[in-house]
Amino acid sequence: MASIIDKAKIAPYESIELTGIRDIHWGFSNVETALEFAENLLEFAAMEDVTKLTVIGPSVGRKVYKDSHARAASSDCRVESQGQQAKY
Repeated sequence: MASIIDKAKIAPYESIELTGIRDIHWGFSNVETALEFAENLLEFAAMEDVTKLTVIGPSVGRKVYKDSHARAASSDCRVESQGQQAKY
């Protein structure tokens, strides 16, 4: 399977690894592009190692495609993805 970076076809503006988790952010100038981009990554959101896929922006608020952390704990748009480093 291709990596999330390969599938995205654009470089993230931020990618940080902390304690074995890769936190990746992409930035967009409008919500429509951000939503389309996130929906193209849904195959990765289905993976157990991916813990979060959200779109955040003023016109959409916070659209959550997946957030395992929330279940466990019960002016720009951005897409965030988090998961174990081994998959990326």
